[in-house]
Formats: sequence, structure tokens, C-alpha cells
Amino acid sequence: MMNPRHMPLIVLLLAATCGFAGDFTNRYASLRLQDGQTYSNARPQRVSGDNLVLFHSKGIAYVEISQLPEKVRSDLHLAHRSASPSSEQNLSIPALYGRRPAELKRLFPRMPATKPGSSAKLSAWRGWKAIYFGFNGAGRLASISFTPATPLSETEAKRIVKEYGVSLPESYEKRAPALVAYRNMQGRIKTVNFSFADWRTKDNRISEIGIFFNIGWDE
Repeated sequence: MMNPRHMPLIVLLLAATCGFAGDFTNRYASLRLQDGQTYSNARPQRVSGDNLVLFHSKGIAYVEISQLPEKVRSDLHLAHRSASPSSEQNLSIPALYGRRPAELKRLFPRMPATKPGSSAKLSAWRGWKAIYFGFNGAGRLASISFTPATPLSETEAKRIVKEYGVSLPESYEKRAPALVAYRNMQGRIKTVNFSFADWRTKDNRISEIGIFFNIGWDE
């Protein structure tokens, strides 16, 4: 008769072999992600939200689709899932107001450790080339900036920011040679900067979006 203590292990093994009915037949001897993480004997199984469930030599991993090399996304017919920054990510910028690093890790699992008064950089997140986090003296999020892989049109950049929950009232808009800014706004968001790719050559595509919260240094 089977020992009851072995039942959880049996259930886990069945889930690993039968529970994930593989949607893919691809195998990769070595799969290197954009952030440098490498998996040996990688076998994609199925898509779960914005992640790819991956069997590999050391177990199971949930990999962000945006971290996959372009060729692999193409192989798996997932290129459309992370080709460009998207608002379809359930991201609310106002909800990030004053968050501490430990809280932000729920949404940004790969965000590096940081200290109060410092900043952190997260590379290759859901179609963005990089995201920069700025923390005040109390260790709370005071600013967040997004850098696209390729510059965006001003219209597209504004659309994404609005769909991330940020209002851009026309009465607050200020234009300068190097950027378009929304300053001294009310509420959680105080300033939004859309920086031009190269103002000297009048390349007015947006190369960075900077969002600054209405929070003091010691709050």
C-alpha cells in the first residue's frame, strides 16, 4: 500500500508530466534571455499571462515573454506579445506612488536592490528597453522613467502614458527645444517629461518618458 506521505510528491510529478499539456514542441539546448539568464535543455510548455512556462535542466521557470530572444518569440509565434511597449499590462503609474522596493518587486520581480535616496535600473521589461526608479530619502518611489527600444512618436508616447493611468491636461503642457513637459500638476503625479531623441537635429521622437510624483524628500 502506498505511503500517504508520498502522495504530495506523486501529485507534483503528475502535474509536471501531465498537467502542463505542452503547446510547443520546440527544444533549445541553451536558451539565453535578454537579461543574461541562461537555461539549459529548455522546453517551452505553455503561455501563462505575460510569461512562458519553461521546463529546463533544473526544473520549471516562468519567463517573461519580453525577455525571450526575438528568434525564439518568432519560433513560438509570440512576436506580437512583446514587439513594443504596451498599455495592456495592467500597469497603473499613480498606484506606484510612494511604493517601497519590496512592494515594487511584486510587479517588477527583477528590480535590483536599492537604498533610500538612490536609483535603480531595470532592463528589458515588457517591451521597454529600460525603466529607471528614483527613491526619496525615506526609500519611497519618487520618480519612474521609461526608455523605449526605439524612439516613439509623441502621439504614441502620450497614448501609452494615458493608458498607464496618467492624465495630461493640455493647460499644463509646456514645450521646449528638448522636450514636452506637463508641470506642476495636481494629484499624485506632479510632472511628466517627454524627451526628444535629438533636439539639435529636430528629431522630435520621444526617447524617454520621465514621470515625477508629488512627494517630498522625507515623506
